[in-house]
Amino acid sequence: MPSGRTPAAGPARPGPGRRRAHLLLVDDDEANRAVGARILARLGYGVDVAVDGREAVAAVARREYGAVLMDCRMPEMDGYLATAEIRRREPASRRLPVIAMTASACEEVRERCLAAGMDDCVAKPIMVADLEAVLARWVPDRATAPPAAGPAEAPEPAPAPGPAEASESALRTSLAGALLAGAPADLADLRADRPRRERAQDAEVTAPTTASAAMPGRPGYDRRMEDRGARGDPGHARWLVDGMNLIGSRPDRWWNDPDRAVRRLIEELGRYAAATGEDVTVVFDRQPPDVLPGAHGAAQVAFASRRGRNAADDEIVRMVAEDRSPGSLRVVTSDRRLLERARELGAGVTSSASFRRRVDEALP
Repeated sequence: MPSGRTPAAGPARPGPGRRRAHLLLVDDDEANRAVGARILARLGYGVDVAVDGREAVAAVARREYGAVLMDCRMPEMDGYLATAEIRRREPASRRLPVIAMTASACEEVRERCLAAGMDDCVAKPIMVADLEAVLARWVPDRATAPPAAGPAEAPEPAPAPGPAEASESALRTSLAGALLAGAPADLADLRADRPRRERAQDAEVTAPTTASAAMPGRPGYDRRMEDRGARGDPGHARWLVDGMNLIGSRPDRWWNDPDRAVRRLIEELGRYAAATGEDVTVVFDRQPPDVLPGAHGAAQVAFASRRGRNAADDEIVRMVAEDRSPGSLRVVTSDRRLLERARELGAGVTSSASFRRRVDEALP
């Protein structure tokens, strides 16, 4: 996703008398920061880290970086807002390369990244070769000062080159170690923080999408829309549920067996639809071997027609687009990409956490 401006030409590896730039890595996930810093160090770059957009803006104001690797989705200030603020503050004589890091395909977020002032993009999970290629486009190596005269020293032996597969394997091992090491504390934090996260999800999903309606008191803001779909009351809506996203809002034990979690959610939503008389369709990208699409009790079950990232999201978008009355549909998800696409097509949206509470209240 290169921007319209011409990137600097940079060699794949620093040559003699050259050194690599110092970069800023911005990501709110500790494991991602640890592995990202390790990758950059192996590629010969210096690196500072920031945990959110506010820290990134402050870091860029303190020192000069060769580039910023910016996660797009972060709390407090996300990567888009941070990049826009960096652009607002930087002098006209210098433009700092900002490279987006996103779990979505770069083509899907290209326009938003460019509008925020980003220059390029790498998709997560980040591969060493992809990151190196992007950095080579934007971050030139710099000449080092000649060494002071003195006794000749034997040069350090160059590290033996290894196959790319070994490098990727080592990084995967590093990531697994970082995740496992922090898993107990992370789970405890997640459990303690669940109420706050659910409130944040509700606020994010129900927030108006246009700039004029983004804040209370602005023209176009309607507080009643926080509890309503595009048209119609939620109690009369037809629910179109992002199944795996809803499973993610269930208790931690559901995550241990994904196939069992799918079957359990289908059974639960069937009971909910029977108890309330509401129209419920749940869509999954994962199909257990013993579960077929169609009616399961009072609920309808569908599976994505393809495999891969965002397959269920794309299936839900297709169903909304083909529906003759999308205004009565209410898409249940906490995925920002999906909720924005559903809104564009005229459907209402409800967060997974809010819908989970609705189901829990309806069932004994």
